[in-house]
Amino acid sequence: MKRALIVAATLALVALAAVLMLARSDAGDRFWTDFHALYPCIPASAEAGHVAKAEQLCEAGAPLAWWAVWPHSQGNADFWNLAIEHVCPEHSAHLVSVTP
Repeated sequence: MKRALIVAATLALVALAAVLMLARSDAGDRFWTDFHALYPCIPASAEAGHVAKAEQLCEAGAPLAWWAVWPHSQGNADFWNLAIEHVCPEHSAHLVSVTP
């Protein structure tokens, strides 16, 4: 009985992962491909969360007020700019840079 529950739970997780993979946008895929190429240490399991955050940023209009409260690191700037580049290029005026 326990084994059947474990198998059912595993299959449910696999099915959920498949649905999430199919639901991703092409822009989200391109964003993740470029971001992960810059930061390969970020595990692939974090992809869905990062893509969702990029989409949320763009849905909000990439407000510079959000950038003002983010820690200004190169990683955050890359995330921000790649999100705009791939998910919402209409907000390209909101690209940021981090000066050393």
